[in-house]
Amino acid sequence: METLLNKLPKPLGSSLFFAVLDIFFIFVTRIITDVSLEDRRPRLCSSSYGANLLDEYTTTSKRSYTYGHFLLCQLLNWPPGLKVSQLHDTMVKRRHFVLRVLTALVLVRDTGTCNTSIKMARDEWKVGKGQNFTLSCSVVCLQPSHRLQWLHNTTVVLETDSGDKSAPADRTVPFHVREAAMRDSGTYYCRTSPEMASSNNVFITVVDLVVTVSSVSVEVCEGGTVKLNCTATSPLDISLFWTRGGCEGNRTLGNGTLLLSPVIPHDSGDYYCCASISTRIPLRRSRKVQVKVLGE
Repeated sequence: METLLNKLPKPLGSSLFFAVLDIFFIFVTRIITDVSLEDRRPRLCSSSYGANLLDEYTTTSKRSYTYGHFLLCQLLNWPPGLKVSQLHDTMVKRRHFVLRVLTALVLVRDTGTCNTSIKMARDEWKVGKGQNFTLSCSVVCLQPSHRLQWLHNTTVVLETDSGDKSAPADRTVPFHVREAAMRDSGTYYCRTSPEMASSNNVFITVVDLVVTVSSVSVEVCEGGTVKLNCTATSPLDISLFWTRGGCEGNRTLGNGTLLLSPVIPHDSGDYYCCASISTRIPLRRSRKVQVKVLGE
């Protein structure tokens, strides 16, 4: 019996095991009612006995015999003080009904509380080319023999191992993409295999930001003029400015055009055209121009 149950998919094997125990209790109860010990046998459904059953039911991890015993009293609505010998007639009349109800309730008890589901919010992300991103989905009650799959459009890109019996039924499974390329754009979602549940979609769009300058190195005599142009292209709105020494925490010297006139030796140095777009993690690009002011 144990070998057969082990071969059955869970929680079906567990359900059948408890159902058999509950049914066994009913037949044992029917047998003992034929013994004429009415006056010495306790009253099965007295208030005190019922209370003891309920207390034991709640403190013994729902042991099958206690569960079935308690249900017999409750489902058949036997009056308090029913004696054991009176059980026989009632069982003859209602045996098949009790078997059906108990079996159904036990199956519901074991399987109805564990429905596989996947939680992941529907979303749309803009990801910069070359950036990393991570998606996560949370699965509840994944059966040990099932897998969880991540899909990019219609292609499976990640699959958990169904042979890992130690893996928890409730878990969060991430999917990592490093240095995103344009080919990583598309629809991502996760599902179980066999397909019992699937998540919402996350739509990823990988975008680029390209910055160009009119010259990367300029030499000019003192008193002359430096004029540099910078352009940036991207499908998103662009923030663009010039600065000296780096893009972080420096004074803005202009937007698309840098104009220095008249120049002095102090103006020699590195100037940067800085651009950024509002991706999920802001994407920033810059180009450096070296300016050298020559003395007379």
